[in-house]
Amino acid sequence: MSSIVPSISVLVPTFNQEEFITECLTSIIAQDTNRNVEVIVGDDCSSDKTFALACDVATRAPDNFHFKFNKWQKNKGGLLNINKLLKQSKSRYVVILEGDDYWINNTFLDHAVSFLDKNPTKTLYSARVTARKDNKDLFSLPGWRQSGDEITLERMLLGNFLSLGSTVFHKKYCPSIYLEWRQLPLGDWPLFVRVLSNGNGYLAQEVSMIYRISKSGVWSEAREGKKIKGTIKTALAIGTSLTLTEEQQRLLDIYIQFLQAKLLLQGKHKRRIKQRQSQFEGVASVFKAYRNVAWFYGTAIALRKHGYLEWIYRNLSRV
Repeated sequence: MSSIVPSISVLVPTFNQEEFITECLTSIIAQDTNRNVEVIVGDDCSSDKTFALACDVATRAPDNFHFKFNKWQKNKGGLLNINKLLKQSKSRYVVILEGDDYWINNTFLDHAVSFLDKNPTKTLYSARVTARKDNKDLFSLPGWRQSGDEITLERMLLGNFLSLGSTVFHKKYCPSIYLEWRQLPLGDWPLFVRVLSNGNGYLAQEVSMIYRISKSGVWSEAREGKKIKGTIKTALAIGTSLTLTEEQQRLLDIYIQFLQAKLLLQGKHKRRIKQRQSQFEGVASVFKAYRNVAWFYGTAIALRKHGYLEWIYRNLSRV
C-alpha cells in the first residue's frame, strides 16, 4: 500500500459493535469500483469481538481494497478517534462510515469520486440515507427531494441534514478536527459547515446508506433535551471557530434561537407553555420548509427580517 495512492479513504470508527461491524465492512468491499480504496479502521478499545470480526472481513477484500487497522489502548471518544484516522488517510477524498452503519448502493463510492473529479469546485458529494431501527425503516435524510440539489453553507447553518457515511468530502478542507471541537457532542454538523465554508456541495437523490439507530449509537439514543443542548453547544462552537459573514452568523443565531425555544417546550412548565406551542409549531413548520424552496437563502433572510423566530422565542421566554 505504501507505493499506491488511493483514490478515496474510507474511515471506520467503531466501538463495541460486534453485532454490526461485519455488515458495515462487507458493504465497503462490495463497492463496484476499480479504484484503489484505503479502508482505515479505528477500534476505540472495544471489549467485545469487534476488532477480530473486522480483521476477518479484510481477508475477503478484493485486491484494490487496502485495509489498515488501529486498536487504541484507551477509549478516545468518537471525534478523537476520527481525528486520528483523518491524519492517517492518504487520499484526496474521505468518507467516514461508522461501524454500525452500512451502504446499500454498490456504486456510491465510484459515483462520488467521479463527480468530484469532474466538478472540482464542489467541496463534497452526499447521498440520501434511510434511518432504520430493529429492521424497520423510520425516515429518510434529508427530508425532501429535489433533483440536483445544491448544498450551501447557508442551508447547513440552519441545522444538519446530511450523514457522515453518505458524504464524501475533500480532505484538504478538513485534514483534522479542530482541537476545540474534539469534545463536542456533535461531530458531523461542524465538519460539514467547515467543508462548505470553502464552496458548495452536491446532494444526489439515490439512497445509498442505512443509518442504524441502535443502543450502540450514543447520539441517536440520547434524550431529546440532551440532543438540543448538545446542538446549541455545537452551534456556539461553530460561530466561535469559523469566520462567517454577518448574514451567515445571523442564520446561525436564528437556529440557536429556534433550538432555545424548542428546549423550553421540553421543560417543566409544559402547561404554561401549551398555549404557545401551536404558535411555535407553526413557525417551526415554516423554518423546516426553507429547505424545499429554490431560493433558499433569500427566503431565510426574508424570514429573519420578519422576525418570526425572534418573536416566538421572546414570548416563550416570558412564560
